[in-house]
Amino acid sequence: MTKLPDFFKKFVKASQSGFTLIELLVVIGILGILVTAMVATINPFEQIKKGNDATLKNVAAEFQTAALRYYTTHGVLPWDANTANQGDDACYAAAGSDGTISPPVALNNLSACTNALIADKELKEGFVDFKDLPKLFVTETDFDTTVCFKPTSISQRKAAETKYNQNGTTPASITCPDPEGDDVECYFCVK
Repeated sequence: MTKLPDFFKKFVKASQSGFTLIELLVVIGILGILVTAMVATINPFEQIKKGNDATLKNVAAEFQTAALRYYTTHGVLPWDANTANQGDDACYAAAGSDGTISPPVALNNLSACTNALIADKELKEGFVDFKDLPKLFVTETDFDTTVCFKPTSISQRKAAETKYNQNGTTPASITCPDPEGDDVECYFCVK
């Protein structure tokens, strides 16, 4: 028998120490099962909805506190008929003859009011670029500004704070929050 050169010996030894196709397929299958189980446990769509609800909470609180700060410095809310810079602005058209906002108005329809808050440096300039402003509803009665939205995540729909209707009052006809988390008439409000 002829003696193999050292180079070939190393090559033959290395090829014998690898994985077989069956072993590789088993490992890939186990990893696939683990990834599937993890995705099912985390539920990425619910996590996205939670993130969107958290963003809406922040934007609602930002607008509500900006209106409160505006009231503190001016003595009126931006949509009040007694505002010094009143004109033919759409902001004032949103309010009733008594200067309140009722029924609720979608925040995107209060762009003139939002611009007044931006001009007064109560809101950031990019506030109007938020794509979900139509999901926020503003109500104001007796200088109490309420901003509400309908949560999309199951956990926020089940949360104790989700107990209002669109205008920020507690509904009599339905139970909020819904223990099942699927009642579409329960809103989260910032007051």
